[in-house]
Amino acid sequence: MKVAVADAPIHVPAVSPVKDYPIIRAALPVAPQYAELATAYFRYQDLGTYQAVLTQYDADEVDEAWLQAFNAKPAKSSKAGVPRSDAGVEAGASSLSLDRLEFLMHRLELLHFEALQARAADWQPDVKAGKVPTLPSTQALLSRTTAVDKLADSEAGASLVRAVWTHWLGRRQEVGGPLLPHLWLEEPWKVHGS
Repeated sequence: MKVAVADAPIHVPAVSPVKDYPIIRAALPVAPQYAELATAYFRYQDLGTYQAVLTQYDADEVDEAWLQAFNAKPAKSSKAGVPRSDAGVEAGASSLSLDRLEFLMHRLELLHFEALQARAADWQPDVKAGKVPTLPSTQALLSRTTAVDKLADSEAGASLVRAVWTHWLGRRQEVGGPLLPHLWLEEPWKVHGS
């Protein structure tokens, strides 16, 4: 007699805890031929300092078009010959490379995420209560001034960081959230189509 697949009993394996398992496991030696292999296959590398160098943001055609337009603009300065704070690139500064743009966009995303986590007490109670959280605005979490303070250095002047910050903010508003997929903290509560 054949049993239909839908009527076939499902075997559920039984398990029982072994009370002295830690003692038995500690007493079992690792076979010498496997000890060498284990170290060859398992390697740990701390990415603490290396992680800061990795850029995970990948520019798309919108970023490339913005970069091309940005680099095509001549440096602006005020009538007195002093670079204006809202100019694209300060007079005499070099143009912005694609790699540098990707690095700055990546850092802006991470700075925003860190600021969001620092204010978790403001929105996490809603999540725990099963409600849609009200997250602080992007500008409230990472103002242009804060971005300039944290990112302006010898390679990226303050005006360059301000210009990239403005582009980054526009891209976040266009996408409706983070530009790095692994930072999509808001995704479960993102309202599609609005």
